[in-house]
This record gives sequence, structure tokens and C-alpha cells, in this order.
Amino acid sequence: MLEVLIARVRRSELLGTAELEKLRVLTADALVTAVMASGTPAARSADALAAAAAPGWATAVGCRTGLPTETAVQVNSLRIHALLRDDSHAATMVHPGAVVLPVALGLAEELGSPAALFLQAVAAGYETMTVLAAPVAEATARRGLRNTTLFGPAAAAVAAGVLMGLDDLRLGAGVLIACGVAGGTLAPLTLGSPEWRFQPGLAACSGLAAARLAATLDEEMLLDMRATTLEGPGGLYATLVGHEVEWERAVDLIECPALLGITHKVHSTCGANQGPATALGELLDRQTIDFADIAAIDVHLSPMSLAYPGTEGRGPFTGDGVYMSRPLALAAIALSGGGPLTSGVLDAAIADDRLEAALALVESHPFDDAEHRHPQAATVVVSLRDGGTIEADTACIGAETLDPPLDAVLARVEDLVSAEAAVAFGEAVRALPGGRVGDILQPLRGETDGDA
Repeated sequence: MLEVLIARVRRSELLGTAELEKLRVLTADALVTAVMASGTPAARSADALAAAAAPGWATAVGCRTGLPTETAVQVNSLRIHALLRDDSHAATMVHPGAVVLPVALGLAEELGSPAALFLQAVAAGYETMTVLAAPVAEATARRGLRNTTLFGPAAAAVAAGVLMGLDDLRLGAGVLIACGVAGGTLAPLTLGSPEWRFQPGLAACSGLAAARLAATLDEEMLLDMRATTLEGPGGLYATLVGHEVEWERAVDLIECPALLGITHKVHSTCGANQGPATALGELLDRQTIDFADIAAIDVHLSPMSLAYPGTEGRGPFTGDGVYMSRPLALAAIALSGGGPLTSGVLDAAIADDRLEAALALVESHPFDDAEHRHPQAATVVVSLRDGGTIEADTACIGAETLDPPLDAVLARVEDLVSAEAAVAFGEAVRALPGGRVGDILQPLRGETDGDA
């Protein structure tokens, strides 16, 4: 497995036109999402972490002074992940951007790496997380394990290793070291406890430490590393799922490069709910339907999405528990009359006297032919009290909804920062792979006025 992974990583570093444009979008989307989080408890926590740190050379969103690399990684990750609207890979249920990008940004500044190498590191990190997760992603999620934190450390280690110029042997060592300390559960998300927001940053720092160790590892120890600690009888996969795993087919099914399969969240809810939320939101945006006229909302989706822990929760909704429930997401959209679903829309729904009635309308069902559908495919059927029905599915949703063009991503930042900062940020992103990595974050250093 390790040999196949490293080979795919090296292939992912060969960036064509499509890959470069996708990397610009991924970078912009993550940082705009980080700015949007300003003013939230998570962002205030990130600001406090930055204020307590020693001076350094790395840049963090919303922080005017430089930070040590590891602190900047945590601050940027916490902001990127704060609203649960950061990018994701549907087939493996991971959030690569909140792990890989903070490490690549921080270490590239520390090392003075060219922007072109930064992009290669990001591509390699995304490849690593999705390829490693693919063989067991559904099984681990069903067991309540969080794939982002299980495979995030290895992804961060590879991104850092590419920036550090590690050869294949040391890059592989970084993966093995990182996998040896991987972990994390979905319990915080399903129970509404806020530590899920810190998990990607901790995974990122763990991977960065693994890469630093791999770079300086004694030759004798390096040669003693055993790749079978991943897929062997007592390896990572067998430990996670209780049996040996046939990983080859799962890896072959992952698009190469994997970053082209990354989608962007439109709604403040779990990735397993994005398809249904988008379908219902766009249906209600097209039709003028009063909430009182809705008799039922039936959702059809993949068994994997249906079974994702926490997504069938029906309350009580407290704290961070609002982000997982599919009934709540769809009830909130129905009450508001359309999409997108923001944290503000969720708050309004929870305060709405009609919430219980709205939740009772929502029922979820598995697709019979799910094997032939995209993991985020969904069909929503709204039954009306006059006997009529209206249907929408992800097949009729424009590709730009889940994979927006760069212009659309950059337009979001214009309402969040000064006009001068928005222009500078856009120019720096568009210049990639030219320019300096620090130029991307520089316009976002000052105080921001995000709108959750």
C-alpha cells in the first residue's frame, strides 16, 4: 500500500491546467471560509491562541503579527473548519483543506518555498488523505471514527515532506510515523461538543511533527520501517475495522489526482447532508411554497450517507450538535423558504415554534441502486397538502454549486474585508503558481468582519 501511495503522490505533483485551477479554488475557498468564521467562538479561541504565542514567521488569518509555524497551523485550521463549510471528499468523508492547507501555508513561509512547490505539496497532501482513507472510509465512519483525523496526520506529513524535499523513503517514513499516532472519533460532532473543531489542526500538527522526524531519522531506523504496519494482519487497517482489508480496488476507484474530486460545501451541515440540502434549497428557491403547504419531505440518498453517525438526530439541539442532523438541516431550509443553509438559518430554526412540526415532515430513505450513484447524490420529494408533489435531485444541480469557479469564490470575500484587501487577495490567488505564498495570506492578516 505504501509503495502505491507514494507513486500516486509523485504523480499528483505533476500539475496540469485543470489541477492548477482547482488548487487556486481550494486555496481561496479555505481562506475565505476562514474569514467568514470571524466573530464566532472558534475564531475568538483562535485569536486567543495566537495572542498567547511567541513571535514567528508564519501568517494566520486575522492575526497582525507573525506566529510560530505550528501555532499558525492551528489558528488557520480552526478558522477554516469553524463553520463546517470547508471542502470535503464525498467518497472518503474527509476534510483535506482544514489539515493540508494550514500545514502547507505555514511551512512554505517558514522555508521560503516557491508558490509552485506549495501547490505541489497541497496536491500531494490531498492525494494522501483520500487514497489512505479509501479502503476503510465507510467502515470506520460507521464505527464512529473520524476519517479526517485518522488520515489527516499522514496527509499533513506528506505535504510537509514535499516542501522539505524528502525522498520516497523518508516521505514513506513520515506516513508511517503519522499513522502510528492517528485517531479521533465523531462523538464530539454527534453529541454537540465543540472539540471537533480543533481536531483537524491537531492532526495537521501531528503530521508536521512526523515529517520533521522523518527528515532527521537515523539511517538505521529509516531502513527498519515496515510498510506492513498499514495493511498487514496487525496493521492500521485491520486494527480499525477488525479484519484484513483488500485495499487495491478501493484505491483504484479514487480519481487521480484526487483533488479533482474534492467538492465545496454550500451549507453549514455535514458533508453527508450536502446533496439533500442543496436539492431542497434549490427546489424552494425555484418554487414559491409556503411552509404551511408542505405535507412531507422525503429524502433518498446513499446508504453510506444515511448511516453516517449523527445525521438522523432529531434533537434536542444544543451547541455544536446543530451541524450533523439531516432532519434539522432540511427543516431549517423549509422554514426559511430556500437555501443556502447558514449557521444563522440554523439558529433561526431552533428558535422557531414550528421546528418540531418541520422535523416531523422529514424522512430519509436509501437508494436501491446506490452503487451506481455519486456519494453525494440525493433526491428530495416535497409532498404538498393539496396532493401535488415536487421533486429535485442532484442531477439537476449545476456543477458549479459543489465545484464553484474561482471568480465565485473570490466574490465571497468582497463583503468580508476591505476592498483593497479583497483585490490584493484575489490577485495573489490568481497569480499562483507565481508570486510568494505569504502574499496570499497578507491581505487577511488584519481584523476581519466575518458573517457566520
